[in-house]
Amino acid sequence: MEIKVFAPATVSNVGCGFDIMGFAMQNPGDEMIVRTNDQKKLIIENQTNIAVPLEPTKNVTTIAIQAMLRKLESKQGFTIIYTKKISSGSGIGSSGASAVAGVFAVNKLLSETFSNYELLKFAMEGEVISSGSIHADNVAPALIGGFCIIKSCEPLDIISIPFPEELTTVVFLPNISLPTIEMRRILPKEVSLKTATMQWANVATLTAALMLNDTKRIADSLIDYIVEPARSKFIPNYTEIKHTMLRSGALGASISGSGPAIFSLTENQDKAETVSRAVSNLCNDLKIEGRIFISKISKEGARVVQLNDYK
Repeated sequence: MEIKVFAPATVSNVGCGFDIMGFAMQNPGDEMIVRTNDQKKLIIENQTNIAVPLEPTKNVTTIAIQAMLRKLESKQGFTIIYTKKISSGSGIGSSGASAVAGVFAVNKLLSETFSNYELLKFAMEGEVISSGSIHADNVAPALIGGFCIIKSCEPLDIISIPFPEELTTVVFLPNISLPTIEMRRILPKEVSLKTATMQWANVATLTAALMLNDTKRIADSLIDYIVEPARSKFIPNYTEIKHTMLRSGALGASISGSGPAIFSLTENQDKAETVSRAVSNLCNDLKIEGRIFISKISKEGARVVQLNDYK
C-alpha cells in the first residue's frame, strides 16, 4: 500500500507564547509518500533539493515512526519518500511537519490504530533530535490544525481555541537557516519577575483576544519580552522588516519559531496583501533575499492527498 499525505507549515511561539502556542498555515506545507515494504526496515528516499538525513536513526520522520512501531511491537517496513517544501532551520515547522506526516501516514496504513494524542507523542520524539528538547507547539497544529495551546507535554495536554475567521498571517522567510537547537542555546536562563509578569499577561490576553475576536487586544498582546530580544539579532534586517509589517497595517509581528522566519498577523486577506507588498518593496530596496507567504490559519492539519492499494 502507498499513501501520499500533506502536513502544514506552522507558526510557533506566536510572539509571547514560547513553546506553548502555535497555529497551522494553509500554505506552505510538506508532502510525503509512504509505502509498505517487505524488507522489515525503514528506507528514506529524497526527491527534493532540500537535504534530509538518510540514516533512520538521525531522521525526525523515521525516529517518530520507530517510536510507533516499538509501541506496536511491529517489524513492518516502510519506504518514506520526501517531497519537502519547507527547508530545515526555517522557523515554520519543517521538522514538525516531517514528523507529523510520517506518523500520520503510517497510522493510516495501519488502519488508524492510534489516536491523535498518541500520534503527537510519537511525533514529539522526532522533534527532539532537531531541537534538543520536547515541545509540541509545531507538531500539535501540524497534526490537528487550528490554533493550539500546549498546557503540558508530560502529560500531553493540548487545547484548541477558536480564532477570528479572517485572521491572516504574512510570513517572510529569509534565505538563511537557523538551527533550532542552536537558537535554544542562546536563550536567557533567567528573567526578572517583572518581565515574566508582563509576558504572562500577554499570553493570557492573546488567548482571550483570539477567542473573543478582539483584534485590538491581539495587537496589544503580540509582544515578546524574553525570546525575541535574544534571537532577533541573528536575523539580518529583522527590525526593518518587523517595523515595515507594523507600519503597513499588521496587528503585530515577531519571530516564527526559532527563526529566521518573521510572521505578522493581519485582520484579513486584503490587509495581508498590503503588508506583503510593503515587505516585498523593502526587500527589493535593501537587496534582501527570501520568500513571502500569505496564509489564513488552517483549521485542518495533516490530511491524505492520495491512497493507493496495490494488493
